[in-house]
Amino acid sequence: MNKLFYFAKLNQHAFYDFEKLKWTSFKVYDRKISEGKIVVLDKNNILIVGGYEADHFDWSLDIPSAQILSFCIPTRTFTRLGQMMNNRIYFGIAQDGQNVYVIGGSLKGQDLRHCESFNVSTRAQNALPGLQ
Repeated sequence: MNKLFYFAKLNQHAFYDFEKLKWTSFKVYDRKISEGKIVVLDKNNILIVGGYEADHFDWSLDIPSAQILSFCIPTRTFTRLGQMMNNRIYFGIAQDGQNVYVIGGSLKGQDLRHCESFNVSTRAQNALPGLQ
């Protein structure tokens, strides 16, 4: 994949094409999503974990989503794969093959020590030992 995606608030999305060296904005109308963490699944699909989904935002009141979505780049469509065990924002994310690991984060200003994994192929979730 040679693109960098950014899903911003209120449907102001963009991607950077490293071959053309330029930003292109785009909209998706079936979901209003922003601030999710992204990992690459393959050359046509990325995984979006968490973030916010709303028509308008109040950062002091909004609760982040627990959603796990696949985004098809050519068709610009979303598929819901599951949801995290905990809503969170500002978390770490890592990928090893089909396993995606979600680490820590916060919710409403409180640190979260919860960690979990999600297998993209089987959609199985596992709670992992928490942060110390």
